[in-house]
Amino acid sequence: MNKKPTILFDVDGVVADFLTPTLKFVNNMLKTNYVADDIKQWNMFDSLKADGINVEEECFNYYAQDGFALKLHPYKKSLEPVRYINKIANLYFVTVPVKNSRTWCHDRVAWLKEHFGIDDEQVLFTHNKSLVRGDLFIDDRIKYVKTWSLINKFKPAILWKQPYNKTENHDLIINDWDLVVDKIESMNNAIIL
Repeated sequence: MNKKPTILFDVDGVVADFLTPTLKFVNNMLKTNYVADDIKQWNMFDSLKADGINVEEECFNYYAQDGFALKLHPYKKSLEPVRYINKIANLYFVTVPVKNSRTWCHDRVAWLKEHFGIDDEQVLFTHNKSLVRGDLFIDDRIKYVKTWSLINKFKPAILWKQPYNKTENHDLIINDWDLVVDKIESMNNAIIL
């Protein structure tokens, strides 16, 4: 008997470009010229410093604005593969909501519907992603990948490679949708006894 695998994707940094609008906002606010390569770890605020300005707080106020999540751009290379994966697997997006935003969750679901054709039930909001069970998990934050791996032993957890996490160590680090599709197709063809 074949069973569709349950696939879990993060949104920001995996299918949505969160960094570009953040850098644009920060550069405008600080009159700087930060680029993606200036961000050396997942917590970008460790790289974005300014005397007398709490950059992280200012950014989260920006993210909390109504409609912010709707304005993000998808990574173009993710569009077709993710739509295909949605057809061959039980796909869920596991994402963290922005505190103090009245519209974040609604906007995030609407954004995912628009770009990937998913249903409301396919979006899970949590700060503890390790609680969500699945057959494969992809995230750009090493903390979530490692905690999910500890709880979901023998299930692949992929660190989605980005410039800001390139110094992290993990056994599965990729940024290649063809490899993801191949892995899920092989999971989909596995015989469940």
